[in-house]
Amino acid sequence: MNERNDVQSMTVTEAEALVRADVRAARAGAVGRRPDPVLLARVIGGVLPLLGADNPVASVARRHCRSFGHTLLSGSAVACGRCWARAIRDDEAFVLDWRLTERDQRPNTRYVDQIAVERFMGGETLPLTEVERREVARRMRQMGSPLGRIARRVRRDPRTVCEWLGLPVEAPAPFPAGSAVRLGEVA
Repeated sequence: MNERNDVQSMTVTEAEALVRADVRAARAGAVGRRPDPVLLARVIGGVLPLLGADNPVASVARRHCRSFGHTLLSGSAVACGRCWARAIRDDEAFVLDWRLTERDQRPNTRYVDQIAVERFMGGETLPLTEVERREVARRMRQMGSPLGRIARRVRRDPRTVCEWLGLPVEAPAPFPAGSAVRLGEVA
């Protein structure tokens, strides 16, 4: 298994995938292929609590946390890492029990991996979804970045970025009068 040992640079998407991989390896009886338990514990304690309310299992994780009477350290946190891990494991067990395929599972197309966005904003080059690129554009605009720089960073046309940000899309400037060049002429 390709494991990342640097928990600080792990995205919440990678952390969730690590927990799901652990469930799959345990079900398959692949003891030697399970993630390192120390790494898993660090992910559960440090990265999973950063998952947002838009995660598909957020309501389950929140319900677990409330039913166990856990106190959250951050007012914006949905659930603690242990309750997130339990909700993710339960979800993955359901997927395996019912033999659901990738086609059966509809991804949340509005989900924004905040850690991936922050790392991207910090200069890393990461694969981002379209909604994550929109979030980067929004944050860069809030920071006062020029439109051209935003468009280059998110690798989209400036007009697309204008539409994302709700800015008027300007038509390209026409050539000044008398600036036309005939074919074959050298300007």
